[in-house]
This record gives sequence, structure tokens and C-alpha cells, in this order.
Amino acid sequence: MLGKLLRLGQIIKNPSTIPALFSWRPFSIESFTMMSSLRRRGYVFHTIIDGGANIGQFARTSTQLYPEATIYSFEPNPSTAKIFRTNLANRPAVHLFETALGNHDGMITFYPSSFSQVSSIFLVNNNRQATSIIVTISKLDTVMAGLTLEPPILLKLDLQGYELEALKGAMSILPRCEYVLTEVGFKASNPDQPTFADLQEYLAKYGFRFIQAVAFSKDEFGEISQMDGLFQKYWNSQGTHHEYQPFISTSNRRCTEIPQTGL
Repeated sequence: MLGKLLRLGQIIKNPSTIPALFSWRPFSIESFTMMSSLRRRGYVFHTIIDGGANIGQFARTSTQLYPEATIYSFEPNPSTAKIFRTNLANRPAVHLFETALGNHDGMITFYPSSFSQVSSIFLVNNNRQATSIIVTISKLDTVMAGLTLEPPILLKLDLQGYELEALKGAMSILPRCEYVLTEVGFKASNPDQPTFADLQEYLAKYGFRFIQAVAFSKDEFGEISQMDGLFQKYWNSQGTHHEYQPFISTSNRRCTEIPQTGL
């Protein structure tokens, strides 16, 4: 109930949400809030890597708000990936890879949930009765090898606690990225899930620093249970300090306004 009230409050507070709510399929208030906030602040992305794509909520938002971007999405659950393909069939700039992201190439046990957004490689709350399937898992470096990625690049990860493993499989991709947007849980349902400090420490090795919480969620007690944190590159692969600033154009209105495009 609290979550529904918070979502309603977000819609009322941001009237630009309403046209998207009725015309974008699928629509996610969380994805819209995050990406429209970045768009208004002038962030520009020409390549978006969407780890944990689900049925296409983030990809839909990204392609609507950043029509100039090429999007590479990753979803391991075959039934969920099928819905994604239907939802984004009219978007040729969106490419889906049916694989989980991690630190090795092969197969892995995956636990689907009736609420597909919380499906995970981790066994939630040690529930030994949970249904499992075997899915493909790949390193991001393996899948993206040979692809031309136009900067600025945003790497987004929403993997229900598997974000650090995915980052470990992106040793060649991370130096090419300007931004990482990753989910961070503060109340882990599995002891193997990384903490904020774990992610911050790992990303610092590649020249990233945490700059802001783009969105956050609260539990039934009103406490923050997770956030989506934005990390920004501040030195390059040669160790030279370089402050990447959001590209804000005064001559191109597309970079500062939210496009009101339909399906």
C-alpha cells in the first residue's frame, strides 16, 4: 500500500508522467523518474547498456527519452524475454540478449518470481522451495566484444544483488563507460549480496565516484531499503584526472527537454 501511495505521489508531483503513463508500453514510474531526472539535468547518453531488463520498462523509458541512443538489454528468463520482445518490437535501436550477466560464461541456476522484477540468481530469504530454472550467464565483456559503442555510455544494472558479479565481468567495458547506474540494496535478503561500500570500492578502481541517488525505495516501515545510485567517471584508464560533466546544450532543445513522443 505504501508503495502504491508513493507512486501516486510521484505522478501527481510530475505532470509530465501522465502522457507517458497512458502511451508507453510497458511503463514504469521508477524508470521514468530516474531517466527523466537525468534528462532534465542535461545528461546525454548515446549508448545505454540495460542489465536486468525484465519486460522492457527501462528500455522503453530510455528509448523514449533518449531516441538518439542505442540500447543493449539483458534478460535471462525466456518467458520474460518473450514479453520484452513484444513490447519493444517497434524499436529497432533496442537489442535484447537473453542471458544473465556475471563473472563467467556458461549456465547458472535462476529463481523466477511471480513478481518478475524480483527474480534473481540468489535464493531469496533462503527459500528452499523456490522454483528454479537453468539460464545462460555471460560476461558483459564477452557479449559486447566487437560491438561499436558510441560514447557517452551509461551502464545500468538492476540484478537483484548480482551487480558486483556483473561488474567483475565487465573489465573491458567499464573503462569505456562514463556512467554507471546501479541498484544498491540496504537490506539484503542474501548474505552474498554486495553492500554500497563493496560497489563503491570496486567502481573506484575504474575511476568512478558516487555522485547522487537518482531514486530510492522504502519498505513498509518507511525506511530506505534500496536506491539507484549514479557513479560518474572522474579519471581515465591512464590514470589522468578528467571530470566528465553532463552535456547540456543551449542550442539543441532535445538535450534539455523531455521528448513527448508516443509509441
